[in-house]
Amino acid sequence: MIEDSEELPEEPKRIHLAGVDTKIIEDFIIENPTTAFVEYPWEAISIEKKLAFEDMLYKEIDSSGSIVDYLRSHSTNTILKGATVSAFCINVNSSQVLFEIQSKKIDQRFALIAFKQSDRDGTRLLKGIKLFNDFDEFKDLKMYPDRNEWEK
Repeated sequence: MIEDSEELPEEPKRIHLAGVDTKIIEDFIIENPTTAFVEYPWEAISIEKKLAFEDMLYKEIDSSGSIVDYLRSHSTNTILKGATVSAFCINVNSSQVLFEIQSKKIDQRFALIAFKQSDRDGTRLLKGIKLFNDFDEFKDLKMYPDRNEWEK
């Protein structure tokens, strides 16, 4: 959302970016606007894809509750149940999507979700999850190694 005040025409406009971590805004928009916040094979996603990934994840989280999920006490569905998620970027060479998460159950701020195709109806299901404390940890442990592997 772009906010402009008619009462204060000389003041700069304020821009609110939905689903973008404050540190990302500070590091890549305010301090160093020419630097991309992700590196290949990771890419930023369009708003349409962002909403589609979030919807897909919420559907998967809400589908928990079966006896199988009850028996799997550490299932991805259980870990993210009740969390607010915001899709962030995607690895174009795999089915991995990075989400920013806000949850009372877990301290980490980012979740890397691996999806897989269902054999039955083609829907995507959660394949795995890896949690990161912050975006810098994700970059150091996942994005940069992926880039280095791709450059080989």
